[in-house]
Amino acid sequence: MSLSGTNVICLSGTNVIRLLGTNVIRLSGTNVIRLSGTKMIRLSGTNVISLSGTKAISLSGTNVMSLSGTNVIRLSGTNATRLSGTNAKRLSGTKVKRLSGTNVISLSGTNIIRLSGTKTLSLSGTNVISLSGTNIIRLSGTKTLSLSGTNVISMSGTKASRLSDTKVIRLSSTNAIRLSGTNATRLSGTNAKRLSGTKVKRLSGTNVISLSGTKVIRLSGTNVISLSGTNVIRLSGTNVFSL
Repeated sequence: MSLSGTNVICLSGTNVIRLLGTNVIRLSGTNVIRLSGTKMIRLSGTNVISLSGTKAISLSGTNVMSLSGTNVIRLSGTNATRLSGTNAKRLSGTKVKRLSGTNVISLSGTNIIRLSGTKTLSLSGTNVISLSGTNIIRLSGTKTLSLSGTNVISMSGTKASRLSDTKVIRLSSTNAIRLSGTNATRLSGTNAKRLSGTKVKRLSGTNVISLSGTKVIRLSGTNVISLSGTNVIRLSGTNVFSL
């Protein structure tokens, strides 16, 4: 049967072609159904296409499904994309998920990323997280960053923690840094704590240094206190120095 012309088969009405049985339409060959145009297949209703079985849709080849345009796949509703099972979403290969552009991932809301478990985020390599800009990490609240364990922050190398600029670390409030325990602050080495400059350590206020006890300051050696200048020690009052 060879058909040619315009609208050689024109059908109108309800169920003008109704097929019953097994494999009532079976196609084989190359491009047995080829469609071109606008909205050549339009579906409306409930479950207009229902698939069941094993590999109801099996795709193989290169770019078997290539999508381009705006909102080519748009999902809305509850669990619009829900994956369950083993390896429900498993990616393997080179650059299986590569993102480029501006704000390719934009997150907003409450707890949009929540991690729980053991080593939920494990990073290894060089510069695995590189941050630049203003306030790239901003924390607010109570104990927004709580660390516990052994060596929770370990730094090694040359200038592992180097700070420069004005007031790079500024602390305010009561007991902004509070140390307790044995050797809470222990310094060892050459020039472990060396201060240089103008007024590197300036104290002002009432009783900024208050000492009490037996032999709270004990000095031994040669010239352990060497003073030079004008009025380097100035005393005023009654019995300011009583021996």
